Amino acid sequence: MVHTHGCAGAIEFRVQFPWFGYSGYKLVVIAAAGMFVDGTWFVLMRTRIGWYAWTQFDRERRQAFGIPVRGGVYSMISRLVDACQQAPEC
Repeated sequence: MVHTHGCAGAIEFRVQFPWFGYSGYKLVVIAAAGMFVDGTWFVLMRTRIGWYAWTQFDRERRQAFGIPVRGGVYSMISRLVDACQQAPEC
């Protein structure tokens, strides 16, 4: 017969209400998810990296926001997208 022994959890607190209780682990996961969403929002909306991601396929939008437009991958993708948009539909 195999005996199994549980190990102590990393998070050992609980928020208890008279009608319901929340384990500390669930609260930590919710807080971490909230911080991840807030961090992603901050990066995409408040940093230059977000502007590059938002304007990645639109050369005119990049120029309008003052992002330098130079040759390379973005320029090739922009040309490809422009060519696809100007192609007659079948």
